[in-house]
Parts: sequence; C-alpha cells; structure tokens
Amino acid sequence: MARTYPEYDYDLAEGLFQELSNLGVSVLAERLSGQFGKQSELQNFFLEYGNDLAKQVLSAGKKYKDRTCEVMEEVAQKTGLVFPSIPQRYIEVWLLATRPQDKWKLLESTPKRLVFAVNECSLYQLIKKKVPSDISLPCRHACLTVLEGIYQGLGLSVKVALLNDMERDGKCCFSSEIAN
Repeated sequence: MARTYPEYDYDLAEGLFQELSNLGVSVLAERLSGQFGKQSELQNFFLEYGNDLAKQVLSAGKKYKDRTCEVMEEVAQKTGLVFPSIPQRYIEVWLLATRPQDKWKLLESTPKRLVFAVNECSLYQLIKKKVPSDISLPCRHACLTVLEGIYQGLGLSVKVALLNDMERDGKCCFSSEIAN
C-alpha cells in the first residue's frame, strides 16, 4: 500500500527482507542438520555464513534505501560523521531481516563506540538444538564476521569485540570501536 506522504516513510523496504530471506535463521536450520561434529568445521561454516551475510546486507541495504538511510547519509555528508549511525543502520538491517524475533538493544552509541546486546537469540537457540553440546558458541564467529564485514564494506577501520556471551552471561554483547 502506497503511503500518503512517502517522504515520511521510515520503514525498511519489503524487498530488503525478501533479498535476505535466504540467510535467515529458519533457512540456516536446514543447513545445520547434524553435519558438524568438530569445532573447526562449525567455525568455518559460521565464518563463511558471516561473510556471505555481510556482503548481502550491504548490497541489499544500498539497493533498498529507506528514508532513515537517506537522512543518515545527508547528515553524514554534512558533518563527516559516518560512525556510528550508518553502520548501525546496516546492523539493524541484518538483525531485523534475518532474525526478526530476536530481542536486542542498543547500549551505547557515540562517535567513537557502538555497543549493543542480544538478549534473546534465535541463532543461539537453533545451535543448542542442532549442534553437539560440547561445542561452545560457534555462532560468535558469524556475528563477529558480519560486523567486521559491514565495517570493511563501509570503508571504516573498527575494532569489534564480544564483551559478553550467551553461554556465560545470558546475552551476547558486541562492542565496536573506531581504531586509532
């Protein structure tokens, strides 16, 4: 349905969701069905998944620009401040399009640092069901790789870290800091 005032439409485009649907957690469940037994196999799987996801998130995010993105880009052009708003938009695209049922929140957003936490993670829940219990948090490789890929794709030098993890702390908390 067309909006009466499209200049005030800040929703993500439906096409963006469709373009990223092949990388959602529900699709990933099929690829994880008992085929991994070693930590290194899972690590490689999630590194590859994270790389693919970062590339497709950047591509779809650039192709389907909503009004929020347009405003952020205008502000970045005028102020020279790309971080954290532009990467944050791509992180939101990643999470909303591939893991819409997850619960996450932004904890810190400054021109030098971006921190967010995922409290309820569908990817972690999937892994608990599909992966041997002696393999510890292999999904961290995907999340960290997606973040690194987004920053690299945007031409930003950013250090990414996992501050808390789901197994120890009940949530994953990711920090991104501008590298000096």
